[in-house]
Amino acid sequence: MYRNEADHKETSMLRFAVEDISCGHCAKAITEALVALDPKARVQVDLSAKQVAVDTEARPEPVAAAITAAGYTPVPIAMAAAGGGPAPVKGCCGRG
Repeated sequence: MYRNEADHKETSMLRFAVEDISCGHCAKAITEALVALDPKARVQVDLSAKQVAVDTEARPEPVAAAITAAGYTPVPIAMAAAGGGPAPVKGCCGRG
């Protein structure tokens, strides 16, 4: 974690594998869900790597819940590397 000097709140960079993202619409839906949770969040979606990184003041659990509510299956990167987490569902366009 580090401090955001503008408002002195702790932020952290959270990373998730999201195997069911497949297109720009998926990236937009996830980004909108995360910005709704934390309007100051900085979201990066890597479609080719199927990963989402978010610099946010929010805790990991609500971030994962926001991605899930948008219709996707987030797995924290450390957990994904170990082969854990739920099986992905199909993405917004039926591709996963």
